[in-house]
Amino acid sequence: HLMSTVPGLFVGGEANFSDQGANRLGASALMQGLSDGYFILPATVPNYLATAKLEHVDTSHRAFREAVGHSLVIWDNYPVNDDQPTVHLGPVTGRDPDLPEVAEGYMANPMRRQNRFNRLALATCADFAWDARSYDPSRSIRRAIEALAETDEQRTVLTALVEAYPGMLQFGQNQYFNPARDRFARLLGTSREPASDFARAMADLARRFRTAFGREYAAERATLEDDVRWMERQLPAENFP
Repeated sequence: HLMSTVPGLFVGGEANFSDQGANRLGASALMQGLSDGYFILPATVPNYLATAKLEHVDTSHRAFREAVGHSLVIWDNYPVNDDQPTVHLGPVTGRDPDLPEVAEGYMANPMRRQNRFNRLALATCADFAWDARSYDPSRSIRRAIEALAETDEQRTVLTALVEAYPGMLQFGQNQYFNPARDRFARLLGTSREPASDFARAMADLARRFRTAFGREYAAERATLEDDVRWMERQLPAENFP
């Protein structure tokens, strides 16, 4: 997983100890850096941060600012999905309420194609940036849903979608994580019946989504329908009359 003997110290790219002997040539170093940077570290580092029991760091201390030596602007890598078959709709969580004490700016990184659904998670990021100390994720996402929905049915569907795709942060995962597919796979590993029930519920949600929003949200609808088809392919045809 590229972590050295020092807990929390990851070694990637040309310095990758696993390929150090053959990794001195330029092309090899480039490929090693791409592999580690794109595929390995984005999974291992967030997993470490999500599971390790770390001591609290007081970022508001003057020594922290002096060590950095310049104004800080935070790039929050959420709810980005890097154009992968998943969406992250839930509120931003796990951010230190003291962050505004040391940072002078805050930017969120949106999903690639789901431009309109970006408004859900991004609205919560804006809430956090505006008043980090009073930020309430549950209240914030409810407000975001209210702002985006135009009818009661749209509000109900959006709430169900946020529950199905609450975001990578809820699971300590990276931007490639698809919680709906993960839940289905876990259920299928236990028993076919609960997996079938979940797949039918997702198919019903997709139908309700089409009814509530019509031709709107094409990219978002495509992601949901792709997940349903992926689940259907792994189950017998009689499960989807």
